[in-house]
Amino acid sequence: MMNSCHEQTVSPAMPMDHYIRLGFPTEEEPTDRPGLTGAIPSRTSSNGRSDSSGSTILIASEESSARQTLRRLLESANYRVVEAQTGRELLDAVSDQISVVISNVSLPEISGRDCLRHLKNHHPDMPVIMISRMGEVPDALAVMKEGAFECFTRSCHPEHLLAQVHQAVRLSRLARENRMLLQTGRTPTGDVTLAGESATTHTLRQQAETFARLDSNVLITGPAGTGKTTVARWIHRHSERSAQPLVIVHCATIPRDLIEAELFGYAQDDVTQHEHVRPGRIEMAKGGTLILEEVGQLPPDIQARLNETLQNRTVRRIGTDHTTPVDVRVIATATEDPAQLTRQGFFREDLLFRLNVLSMRLPPLREHLDDVPAIAAAMLLRIARRAGGAPLTLASEAVETLSRHPWPGNTAELESVLEHAASVCRGSTILRKNLTRLAARPAEDGAARTGVLGLAGLTLAEIERCAILETMQACGGNKAQTARELGVSEKTIYNKIKQYDLRGVIRRPGAKHGNNSVEQ
Repeated sequence: MMNSCHEQTVSPAMPMDHYIRLGFPTEEEPTDRPGLTGAIPSRTSSNGRSDSSGSTILIASEESSARQTLRRLLESANYRVVEAQTGRELLDAVSDQISVVISNVSLPEISGRDCLRHLKNHHPDMPVIMISRMGEVPDALAVMKEGAFECFTRSCHPEHLLAQVHQAVRLSRLARENRMLLQTGRTPTGDVTLAGESATTHTLRQQAETFARLDSNVLITGPAGTGKTTVARWIHRHSERSAQPLVIVHCATIPRDLIEAELFGYAQDDVTQHEHVRPGRIEMAKGGTLILEEVGQLPPDIQARLNETLQNRTVRRIGTDHTTPVDVRVIATATEDPAQLTRQGFFREDLLFRLNVLSMRLPPLREHLDDVPAIAAAMLLRIARRAGGAPLTLASEAVETLSRHPWPGNTAELESVLEHAASVCRGSTILRKNLTRLAARPAEDGAARTGVLGLAGLTLAEIERCAILETMQACGGNKAQTARELGVSEKTIYNKIKQYDLRGVIRRPGAKHGNNSVEQ
């Protein structure tokens, strides 16, 4: 027998009463014997109370015997159960009170697969467990690819099913808590500070203070890892909108087929044609601030809709012509220069004009290394708050090492290095030997590089920048040789140097400190 879509086999000696039947006949049993054939264990804690108490499971099956089996199993674990016989009944029964859906792949009126697509599009926080008949293995594999939390075929052990339901309930609870944080405008990262006393940081702080007093849209650009979202949150916290919602959307991480619904919401379901109203992230930010991370990654059609929304100060949900007024300030961030993307035809010029009313560019960390001690201290305080302990301090030797590092990954790399150092530190002071995740820095005399490049926590762009920087340094600034080493064209190297702002930081072999750059 198969336990789930993963092909697990059970010895023929295993008695049938070790399994529950989900109402589907097997070769060993006649069709008139559906139902429960084994004892159903109860998942209760030592105090006799179930940790699933209060959660509601929606089960959908055409066969009453299958629903009865699942109901008895779930109620034995102190779940509440809602039943549906058809796909349309399933979708009509979905509400905020449902934690998990268990559905047959085959359902009357609206198929289980269509219901799954609907739920993934419109209720992404709701895990869906699918049940497949014999002969529906291709469908079972397909629903897993389409986002099902788990899929069972034929029969399954009750402990296995309950374990999966329990995990799905926990996932649903966590997702809803995160969404509540999003809707209320709270963020779980604590206070926002702009640490540093260098002339560069002083100028940026003054600029941020000015932007906070104004109410126009802002565009913040800069290399990856420079803290663009941190500055955007700081501006919101110090603006007159600080008591209103703060909603952050990372445009590059939301799937292409979901981004429109996430931003603008919807008023009608495409499968049932029933009215299903859900506000989008723009409406959630009403009265407050909407931060659009990596706005240059928005698809062209979404750019057009966003431009329309900003122009008219109204939002139109999918499935309706009705518009809702929205008062929202937009702070957009971008690693790639949107003006360059506009010239290349990838970003709408009219949208750029609406976003780029106020603008600031954050420099790479290597351009204000004097701020590293202050930034590191603020990060260690934040790390300690997350861990619930006392903040660590940096030994003078560690401060010196951090202040001399070029930081190709910028402040994101610095925080990754410090968080790892805090985890391996045995006392209250971080020593130089604790900075084991520090990316290697070329020796002053051009000797072989030492150290370990820590990649965990870095984005692909940051890793690519590190690879290009270190390879070019190893090649003495020779771009043709660098291209050959990395297996790309020389033109690509020139483009990457410009993209990652590597001009002036590549060392020639034997070059003295302070006069060691290669002109690009």
